[in-house]
Amino acid sequence: MQSSTFTTIIFWLRPISAFVAGIIADKLHSKIKSGRFIILTILLLLSAAMQIIIASNFISIYNIIIMTIIISSALAYSLRAIYFSIFGDLKIKETLIGTTVGIVSLVGFMPDFFFGIITGHFIDTYPGSTGYTYCFYFTGSILFIGSLASILIYVRQKHNK
Repeated sequence: MQSSTFTTIIFWLRPISAFVAGIIADKLHSKIKSGRFIILTILLLLSAAMQIIIASNFISIYNIIIMTIIISSALAYSLRAIYFSIFGDLKIKETLIGTTVGIVSLVGFMPDFFFGIITGHFIDTYPGSTGYTYCFYFTGSILFIGSLASILIYVRQKHNK
């Protein structure tokens, strides 16, 4: 019963988070370019992953971990909703938008292909909280790389102006 409720909450977070992120990105676009908004979202996700790592090592409070996962999910869905908005800021030629969307989609949705396999390996190989801790370290590492890539794109865009 709890898992179905949790799954339903996560399921409904997708459209709600994407819609709210789109509105916020549009409202803040004149003040905060899309690249900054993406960097902020990734850094918030990274901090949520770090919170789970810390919580799973020192305390086992179920509700804190569940709320962190829900917030992380909302942020991840928000990020997926707005990462195409950076195309306008990067001034990508209209003739290359389709190719760019394809490449970004391939890279952006690639974790859906391998994330379950890798985290399943961690959980099977390292039973208990150790396996989950490795999963969150892995997630944090990917988020760190994503934040560095976003910062590099932002700096390059700013330098090209």
